[in-house]
Amino acid sequence: MVGAFLFTKNINYPISNKSFIFDKIQVMNILEEANNIVFKRAQEKDRQYGSFSGGMERMSKLASIMCDKQITVEDCYKIMIALKLSRESYNKKYDNLLDAISYMAAMQDHFKEEYEKTK
Repeated sequence: MVGAFLFTKNINYPISNKSFIFDKIQVMNILEEANNIVFKRAQEKDRQYGSFSGGMERMSKLASIMCDKQITVEDCYKIMIALKLSRESYNKKYDNLLDAISYMAAMQDHFKEEYEKTK
């Protein structure tokens, strides 16, 4: 529960959003929910969108072609995190924070996978 409050306590959410955010936190900590999205429901998402890491690798290749410069997988994770935080600055929504945390967790997993390849 503590982790969830790091992201929601002292944030000036409109009254209409506060009850939704805190109701959601009571059911599941935002960090636990991000863990479920990134690590525990991976097979379900693989069937629908491909693997998280595979999607980011494909995104980096496509972005590199479109921008005519090298865009790394790490860059793509950071861009998605920035997008979610940018959206949060316009509209305070639980899902923005949840998605940003999920991308952070997936990026850390990417770093771990890359490190394992060097062993």
